[in-house]
Amino acid sequence: MAVVMPSLQAQVTTNPVGYMTWKIQPGTGSGHIITPLAIPLYVEASSVTGAVTGAISSVSEVAVTVGSAGWSPSELSVASAPYAIRLTSGAAEGRNLLISANTDTTATINLAASGVSGGLVDLGVVAGDTYQLIECDTLGSVFGVPSAGGIVGGATLGDGDNILLVVDGILTRCYYDTDLNYWTKSVLRGNGPDLSNSVIMPDSGMLFFRKDASASSFILTGRVPSTKRDITINGTGVTLYASAWPVDTTLAATGISNAAGWRSSDSTNVLGQGDTLKLFGAGGVVSTYYHDGSNWRKLALRGSTLADDEVIPAGSAVLISKKVSTSDAYLSQAIPYTL
Repeated sequence: MAVVMPSLQAQVTTNPVGYMTWKIQPGTGSGHIITPLAIPLYVEASSVTGAVTGAISSVSEVAVTVGSAGWSPSELSVASAPYAIRLTSGAAEGRNLLISANTDTTATINLAASGVSGGLVDLGVVAGDTYQLIECDTLGSVFGVPSAGGIVGGATLGDGDNILLVVDGILTRCYYDTDLNYWTKSVLRGNGPDLSNSVIMPDSGMLFFRKDASASSFILTGRVPSTKRDITINGTGVTLYASAWPVDTTLAATGISNAAGWRSSDSTNVLGQGDTLKLFGAGGVVSTYYHDGSNWRKLALRGSTLADDEVIPAGSAVLISKKVSTSDAYLSQAIPYTL
């Protein structure tokens, strides 16, 4: 994926603004081909009342208070134009917290959508931590409606393109219903709910299932992250891990194998013993990786190969599968470039 912006190795006084392009692989016409996606750029809040940056005055398990914020009540939690608090210092620096409601000084956080399994205090947020308000995208604002060369809708999930993403903490496969004229999911009876305003967090991963035999693309704009990153790896089931940096990275550089509760494996019983990670490549090829305690390895028909340097492209995602239930793990990642 192309990143068009000032050189990330240059020394600059502000973090660069730029754009990048998602290139969606064509489907087969009869079956879906997966393209992994993530949003590696963010958009600063520019049209809200009150302080868009500052320091937190006090913290509860579900809310933060900024004594001099001066926000307009409820303006930060409009369903079609959501906002998040991005922590810019402290133990949880780089964590994005989705705002579900606000007063003039207090922002209540949607913990599930923010990947926080306990509470804000448990996360390590304290008075004095600094923040920045950022705009969040929604399913509708990013992917829009069916159009030539863009999204392909349909009357059912199987008719057109699908997006697999986290909706309120739950992995959900969505499609644009051309009868209902909104983004939804399949249900057993009746019409599916309108999911057009489902929030796509800046650090969340997605899988784009393309059925149409033509390629597609989307352009993203925003700022390069200027803080470290704080994310959650689910202790049970799967995690859509976003490569949410505007540069390519490697498996070794992610630090995923160092997350609390990560279960390493050996080549004799990978699928039944250890945690695994899947990368989605060209033409729908899916590769499985595991960590042997020292290195990442790619699973093959016979044995495995070293894979520490396997590249995860900028703006893509991988699927992490946990084999043994543990507590959710908070993983902090340093910026992989120089600003």
